[in-house]
Amino acid sequence: MFGKVCSPQLPGGKSKRNRNYNLIMKRLERWAAGERLSLWEDMPRRVDKEELAQDRMADARAKAKRYEAAIAFAQVGLPAEAVNRLVSLGMAPDTPAVEATMRS
Repeated sequence: MFGKVCSPQLPGGKSKRNRNYNLIMKRLERWAAGERLSLWEDMPRRVDKEELAQDRMADARAKAKRYEAAIAFAQVGLPAEAVNRLVSLGMAPDTPAVEATMRS
């Protein structure tokens, strides 16, 4: 745990040396003061590259689907609907909060 919360450095060359030094010194002071739980919670988390790739693929598929719908509306003479498909954020998520808002 000590190595993970106290010793990681942020990327950068010589210009970032002072920043990294100060970060590590603050973490070591917090460790000495017994703040292990807060150090663990503040530790930078790595993002799973596979998750990011899947999210990007889903976004690309959604964008392609909106583009195809816009083309279809434009072909049948509904330019306003075509533009709405291109600029809309999509459907609201299926959550209890959204359902309550719609019912009210």
